[in-house]
Amino acid sequence: MRALRHLKPNRSFLERIVGDSSLPGKLRGLASEILLEIQKPVRKEPSQHEPPLPTPPASVPEAAATYELAGEIIACAALLASAVASLGVAWADQNLANTGRAAANHLCAQLNFPSRLVYFEGHWGFHYYMEKLGAKPADLLRSPFHAGDILVIPENTSNSFGPPPRFRMVGTVMNINLNGSLTTMSQPLGAGFCASVWGPLPYAVGPVPPERYLIARLIPSAGP
Repeated sequence: MRALRHLKPNRSFLERIVGDSSLPGKLRGLASEILLEIQKPVRKEPSQHEPPLPTPPASVPEAAATYELAGEIIACAALLASAVASLGVAWADQNLANTGRAAANHLCAQLNFPSRLVYFEGHWGFHYYMEKLGAKPADLLRSPFHAGDILVIPENTSNSFGPPPRFRMVGTVMNINLNGSLTTMSQPLGAGFCASVWGPLPYAVGPVPPERYLIARLIPSAGP
């Protein structure tokens, strides 16, 4: 019966036989069976010259799942490393800002403001805390400097010009150590998060030098 599908019998002729009630029942039944057989989809047998397509090995889905899991692990590790680095830089910047506040509090408590005038140079956080505690920002054109006045100059600051005209400075250096080995502003380490003139790096890792503050007394210079 299957061989009949390859002979391609006349379908309309078979349908007429099936529908003709005057014909014998056996003939009509045989025509109906042939009609049903030729209506079935023909299954293509593989050719001798066409090898069957290779079946993917069972390990391919497992390998794909392994690679996907490895990619997720790498992405999570990169995200975690970025978060740790960001928190470390934020902590280092806060640590640096705290040294300016600590230096201002210590200096203003030791310099005895009622008996002498205290000036300071530089800006940023140190400027804010010193002025808040009563010290005066040094201005080369407007500040009335006198012999015996105190001038405080941070090393790690901007807008610092040294001694005013007709004065020299005699004093000591105060060091405030920074905790940790990460910093955002350090010329020796090349870190310039707030100012690129400090260095090309947004932060640096290494032995962070202490914050240094010159505490000097103004003395009239011998020259004109």
